[in-house]
Amino acid sequence: MQLIVELIAAIFGLVGKLIFAIAVMAIVFLSWGIGVEPGLLRVTATEIAAPNWETYWSPLRIAILSDLHVGAPHIDVEHLEFIVETVNAQEPDLVLLLGDYMVDGYYEAVPPTTIAPILGRLSARHGVFAVLGEHDWRTGDTSVQDALQAAGIKVLRNQAAAVRPAKNRRFWIVGLTDPASREEPNFGKAGRGIRRGEPVFVMMHNPVHIHSIPNTVTASFAGHTHGGLINVPYADHVKLVPADTNPLFARGLVQVGGKTLFVSSGIGSSSIPLRMNLRPEIAMVTIRGAQ
Repeated sequence: MQLIVELIAAIFGLVGKLIFAIAVMAIVFLSWGIGVEPGLLRVTATEIAAPNWETYWSPLRIAILSDLHVGAPHIDVEHLEFIVETVNAQEPDLVLLLGDYMVDGYYEAVPPTTIAPILGRLSARHGVFAVLGEHDWRTGDTSVQDALQAAGIKVLRNQAAAVRPAKNRRFWIVGLTDPASREEPNFGKAGRGIRRGEPVFVMMHNPVHIHSIPNTVTASFAGHTHGGLINVPYADHVKLVPADTNPLFARGLVQVGGKTLFVSSGIGSSSIPLRMNLRPEIAMVTIRGAQ
């Protein structure tokens, strides 16, 4: 009997130590994921071989910024300035801003009139374009759009803008509105005037709207998901995305029914500032002609 009691005590002792070790590891990982990693900015590189981007055209280098949420932990005005400097150092041909510049709820919002002039310092040979996310409409007005446009950034709401990289060459940037604006995304409306065969790049905040995009589009870009917040090795299906989107579109380059979609992991946080093995990113996407 004494032996059994000692064995049970040893087992409980081991279990207790194991639980303690797991708790310590959880605290360490959460401390890193909340207190450190969300502030570790990185620049990522992705290439897209586009069939309707002529091989004799120069590659197009696009800088993608999404979900800044200025005012959330790790994303103050000083850090936003650093982000802009880092983007400019990449010397992009084009900058696309994919929405959610604002933050609400848990954090004190930074006014759009403070955010926009800093973003207005972004520099790209073919311009800086933006769409708005759902957080940008929670001001109850168009103040975010107005501030961005006043800073020289072209905001597209179911609209298209032509870009001419050289004589007799043209491609298009289409920006879809977010349903939070009380206007549904409408590619048909935005794409009027685009000739068949011309390269078209679509900006949207929520990647779920890829289903409304025709297969003729060169590539689409979205944010909103924050990359799924965590990146578990050998468990890529583990992703924490908003309820209004699809975990298949959490991050990176995705093929959706023959359509090319790139989803940025974003930079800021809208609620819990958690990132595990998934640092905030400035995404540099290079468009090349398909061989």
